[in-house]
Amino acid sequence: MATIKQVAAAAGVSVATVSRYFNAPGQLSEQARDKVRQAVEQLGYYPSSLGRSLRTSQTKKILVILPTISNPFYSRVLTGMEEEAEKNGYSILTCATGGDLLSEENKLKMLYDRFVDGAVFFSTSLSRRQFDRLAVEYPVVQCCEYLEGSVAGAVTIDNEQAAYEAVEYLLRLGHTRVAFVNSDNRFESSILREKGYRRALTEHGIPVREEYIRRGTYGFRNGEESFRHFASLPEPPTAVFAVADSIAIGVVHAALERGLPVGKGFSVIGFDDTSLARMYRPGITSVAQPRKELGEQAVRLLLKRFQSPQKSGELIFLPHRLVIRESTEG
Repeated sequence: MATIKQVAAAAGVSVATVSRYFNAPGQLSEQARDKVRQAVEQLGYYPSSLGRSLRTSQTKKILVILPTISNPFYSRVLTGMEEEAEKNGYSILTCATGGDLLSEENKLKMLYDRFVDGAVFFSTSLSRRQFDRLAVEYPVVQCCEYLEGSVAGAVTIDNEQAAYEAVEYLLRLGHTRVAFVNSDNRFESSILREKGYRRALTEHGIPVREEYIRRGTYGFRNGEESFRHFASLPEPPTAVFAVADSIAIGVVHAALERGLPVGKGFSVIGFDDTSLARMYRPGITSVAQPRKELGEQAVRLLLKRFQSPQKSGELIFLPHRLVIRESTEG
């Protein structure tokens, strides 16, 4: 295990600067933080290892790190986590990072300093090497999003297969011009859903047309703007598969504004089967994830890590299903 002095030497800074990086990073310049961060990653250093070995008392608290609290998808997953944690005498501490690395590192001080017993990550801004080192030193698991092959365990669905089945359903309806609206983040789910989209077209002998692929935020506006782009093409698509219900609703809204009858010649599928998909009219066909069960299983997996800290990561896939509504003809 590297020491704080070795990190300081590798970064070309003082020991005090390394200490501030972990305890008060906002006091450092961006250049200083980058130097220390690179040294930490290179040497695999994490603080408070000695303190962690000496302080064996449990806090009965679990840290949950997620990118935002505004995404309706997370609410049901968090409910599952809270209920499973309470059944086992634990409480949940939820923290949003906004996808910011510095914010995530600040939140992780609670884990390093043993204010919590372990952590569940919805996503991480840490590099693969940093996250794996963290998973070796501390009980952490991943939920929904995951780093493939990580030593940390994860609970998720088969995103590639789910996307494949959604696109295949559109193909069975007779659509051959199927567009895809993705997120511009590089989450594993975004990557895998695009793979599923491309695989479905390829296996059915339909060329992948790059002008039919759009990337942006997870929001409503991305769906609206993507539809307008598709509508401007010489040969517009007749169906759209979106990686989130909020995007799909944006597509549907823009289509209806243009007078296009959604579900009657123009089909749209979303993802996650949130309350938005059920309440919007026309109802949005969507890929449903077992959200509550994802949360429950993530907590159970973390509890297993508490009992067997050295156990390697276990990847658990839960079932998904396609919920058919009015936005797809059938």
